[in-house]
Amino acid sequence: MAGTSDPYVKFKFDGKSIYKSKVIHKNLNPTWNESFAVPVKDLNQKIYMKVYDSDLTTDDFMGSSSVLLSDLEIDKVNELSLSLTDPNTLEEDMGYLLVDMTLSLKNGSSKKGIVWQALCVLTACVLEVQCLFTLDLLHAGMVKRKHNRFLF
Repeated sequence: MAGTSDPYVKFKFDGKSIYKSKVIHKNLNPTWNESFAVPVKDLNQKIYMKVYDSDLTTDDFMGSSSVLLSDLEIDKVNELSLSLTDPNTLEEDMGYLLVDMTLSLKNGSSKKGIVWQALCVLTACVLEVQCLFTLDLLHAGMVKRKHNRFLF
């Protein structure tokens, strides 16, 4: 079906893939409400998010965004609306990824009395994507999009 996508989001942190959301079929405004947590030792790192369109053969890249952890307020839910970008396209409006991120300080000691070095836990909740750009029509060369309106 042209004009739809089957999006999912991948999270990457510290050079590793840390979470993949479920696929939402035939939807350009998917909602997930999925959460995960990851330990953090260095707040000068970024967490990367990439949105893909699930296909039978090769999944299509739909846009990405990132967050520098030091920009987040500690022990507070940071509600973020992140613009999706793709450096390989001229399209300026790829959609928005809505996520909640919370950095929580961990207790500085363990059961063995070893002190951790500024260890935090990042909890992220991927909420939804809004106004996701459809790749089906773009790949078919049938449409150009400007400001959330399709021009045929």
